Amino acid sequence: MAKPVARPGVLKGFQLKPASGSSGEDVVASAVDAQFTGAIQRSMKTSGFKGSQAQLITRLRNDDDLGVHLDAEALMFECRSMLPPKNPATTEAGTVTAQTDLSVTTPDPLADQAFVLSSRPSSKNKLWLDFKGSSIEGTAWNAFAATIVTPAYSRDDDFTTFNPQERTDIVAVWRAVSEDYAPFDIDVTTIPPTVPVTNYVRVIIGGDGAWYGSPGGLSYVGVFGRDNLYYNPVFIFPKMLGPNNPKYMWEAISHEVGHNMGLYHDGDASTAYYEGHGIWAPIMGIGYYKPLTQFSKGEYPGANQLQDDLAIIAAKIGYAPKVNGDSMATATGLKIDSTSGSTASSIAYGVVAQAGVPEFFKFMASAGPATVKTQLTPSFTNTLGGVDNRADLDMRVTVYDAAGAIVATLDPASFENAATLEIAESPVTLPADGVYYVGVTGAGSGDPKSTGYSDYGSLGRFALSLTYPAPAGGNPVWSTPNPPSPSTPPTTPPPSPSPPPVNVQNTMNVALRVSQTYSRTLAAYTCTAVVTVRLTDGSLVGGAQVVGRWAALPAGTAAAASFTTVARGATRATGAPAGTFTSVSKPLPNTSTQCVFAVTAVRKTGLVLSSARLPRLSAARKRSATTP
Repeated sequence: MAKPVARPGVLKGFQLKPASGSSGEDVVASAVDAQFTGAIQRSMKTSGFKGSQAQLITRLRNDDDLGVHLDAEALMFECRSMLPPKNPATTEAGTVTAQTDLSVTTPDPLADQAFVLSSRPSSKNKLWLDFKGSSIEGTAWNAFAATIVTPAYSRDDDFTTFNPQERTDIVAVWRAVSEDYAPFDIDVTTIPPTVPVTNYVRVIIGGDGAWYGSPGGLSYVGVFGRDNLYYNPVFIFPKMLGPNNPKYMWEAISHEVGHNMGLYHDGDASTAYYEGHGIWAPIMGIGYYKPLTQFSKGEYPGANQLQDDLAIIAAKIGYAPKVNGDSMATATGLKIDSTSGSTASSIAYGVVAQAGVPEFFKFMASAGPATVKTQLTPSFTNTLGGVDNRADLDMRVTVYDAAGAIVATLDPASFENAATLEIAESPVTLPADGVYYVGVTGAGSGDPKSTGYSDYGSLGRFALSLTYPAPAGGNPVWSTPNPPSPSTPPTTPPPSPSPPPVNVQNTMNVALRVSQTYSRTLAAYTCTAVVTVRLTDGSLVGGAQVVGRWAALPAGTAAAASFTTVARGATRATGAPAGTFTSVSKPLPNTSTQCVFAVTAVRKTGLVLSSARLPRLSAARKRSATTP
């Protein structure tokens, strides 16, 4: 752990006086001048901090890289403690072997295409990876330097051109960050965006950050979506990451953008940055040394951070539009892509975007031997000869017959070897002629409290390849048109994983955030669900009727869940902004059940709902000896 550094205008936990039995608010009052208390409160509001001032102080004390930038009135992270050692040989045991058969998950674009990359062009939200160098003025960062000049990314210190290896690094980093954010409605791109400032985060990648003491990266907290560039950009300093190690760079980028979305560090009692176990590590800890990194909700041993990472990010930008069915009734029908004798072949693409929400496909076949194979985002061979995994998805595939009976389940154990995240070609026997269904979900492996991980963060892009006895009737004609593939083999720029909206002016998207809080006064919990309705262009929708339901709560404790979103310009006692509604349960006893809320319908005259699946989220309620 790096020694904490004091910076003018930035309040750090180590600068606060010991609590000595007083409350957190008393500590602030005694540790800093009273004039700063208002700035601290405004910083909490800017960054969307949900806890009390006392809880913020606890975070500050436990994480030397978290600070309150008093001048900018925002929380910020200077990730100095996650600096890796120089020139590591490779990641630790568990690094995957090179994948050799990537015919359906197209290899990385060529190096000369490094600056025309786009993972989801139709998305209104942009994560801009800027490797070209910059000069920044007029932002909150300029409290530390009047003009912040960042050189272009460079291995050879020639900042005027990009050599082939530098371009290859850029493509590799883009591909990995695209995988980390594949579950969400955001385009990871190297093209300067033209969307409104509310819809993008700029990540400047270059140099060593000497103007701020050379951390690994810098980001303000929870500021994505603001209507100005004051808290943009995020900074990544590759000279401090290896130097110039693509694996370290993509882990740092996804980590710092997580802060920008509102995420804090995943740590434990001994460190602010959990380094993982087995082959797994949390993105918001330190992901440099493990081949499989995922967003987390604190299921690892001794977790001190129980944020629901996925729900927090989705509340900012939404989940990726769903283009395949999520049940047998809505399954995407597959055509025969090729035949060899009496054997047919089909291929499908998809994105597992939420835990427990499958991608469903159907195909017509005769009885006999079939095979199932899956492929994921390909690994990257680094300049030291190591192979770095970039896939986040551990796959489970289930084959069903027409009646819904399970024919086969394929889920190889992965907690000791990231190479088994995908499924090698596996035999399956089809017992009769007819329609078969294939469900693809994320999977966990092993025990999250020791050597494994759950299915929570097992999300990402995949390709599904099938061979089977050709049906007697030839290529099937399904009753409904096939949805477009969410991840066709990319050209340059890669095609969108979802079609552009039919009419962005009248299509509604729904985001849901569910949380739990504990009242010491009442000695009870309450569950809170916040529903946000936006048009596809990002504007909030007031006056929409939203129908939802609470589940898994004791009888009589669930709040009413049929409501109307706040009209633009209106106010409510709950303080909910336009386009939202907040449903709060009655006080709940100290039990181990979960707060579960599902949105079941959204209606407003003249508007239609997007094809995305309506959200259902949960927040676990736990209590320890010291904190609920």
